[in-house]
Amino acid sequence: MKMRKKGSILGLLLLAVVGLSGEMVFAQGSNDGANFMLDFLTTESDTQTQSVIEDTPIFYTITDGGETKIRFDVTLVLKNAVNLVGVNCDMVFDPAKLKVVSIHEARGDLNFDGRSNIADVLVLGELFNRPTSENGYSYFDRYLTGGSAGMIDYRDVETLLPYVNESNLFWTSNANLDFSLMRESVEIFESPDISNARGKIDDIVVVLLSRIHPIPAGFGFDGDARIADITFEVIGDISEGTTIRLEDRMAIDEGTVITQTEISQFSVPTAEEVRISRP
Repeated sequence: MKMRKKGSILGLLLLAVVGLSGEMVFAQGSNDGANFMLDFLTTESDTQTQSVIEDTPIFYTITDGGETKIRFDVTLVLKNAVNLVGVNCDMVFDPAKLKVVSIHEARGDLNFDGRSNIADVLVLGELFNRPTSENGYSYFDRYLTGGSAGMIDYRDVETLLPYVNESNLFWTSNANLDFSLMRESVEIFESPDISNARGKIDDIVVVLLSRIHPIPAGFGFDGDARIADITFEVIGDISEGTTIRLEDRMAIDEGTVITQTEISQFSVPTAEEVRISRP
C-alpha cells in the first residue's frame, strides 16, 4: 500500500498533515549532498536507482474538447540519496503561464490529496494492522503514458492484482529492487486545482514506512529517488521563459529523529531554479 515530518506510524502521519508546532533543529543528515532535480524525459537509461537527467522539456500537444493544448511531463528526482526514508518539498510555478494537470506516483497506489482531513488520516493509520477494505480510493492508470489517469475503487482486487510488486522506477517500490519484503509508503499530493489557485504544489510528501522501530539499518533507499510524475499544461506565453522552483526542501533518513516538538538530523538538499521556454 502506498501512503512529514520518531514515533509510531500514526504519529508520523499526524506530524505530516498538521505540521510541526515546535522547532526544527538542524543537524547534519545523510542527504546534505543530495540534490533535487527535474527530469523532463524518462528513457530506458533510467533505473530505479539511477536517473539520467534531461533538463529540457519535451512539449507535446493533445486535443481536448476540440481545443489543442500544449503540455510537458516532468519527474521530481532526489539525486544521490543515502539511507533515504522520506522527502518533502514545494514546487512553485507561475499560474498565469502553467497549470498542473496531474501529479502521481506508481499505478495502483492509495493516494491522499491535500484536502484529506485529520480524521481521514487517523482512521487509515488505525487500520494499518487490519483489513483496509472499507477505506478510500486508489489512483490507477492503465497506461504508462498516464493517458487514462483514472480513479477506481481500490477494493477491486482483480484490477489491482497485476500491479502488486510490479517493478517500477519510483524509489518507494521495493526499495533498491529488494522484492523479499513488501514495501509500504505514504504519498500526499495536493489536488491540482488547489495548486493552480496559488501557483504552488504545496508539500509534496513521500515517506517510506517501517514496521520496525527504531528503523533498522539498511532500510532506507540509496540512489536517485524518483519521487513523483507531474504533467503541466502551458496556458500563457512562455516564449521569454518561466521558472519552476523547489522550496521548503527536506530529506529524512534512518538517523533522523522526529518528536512532537522537533526534528533533528535531517537534511536540506540543494535545488536549482529551472527555467523553461517555448518559442
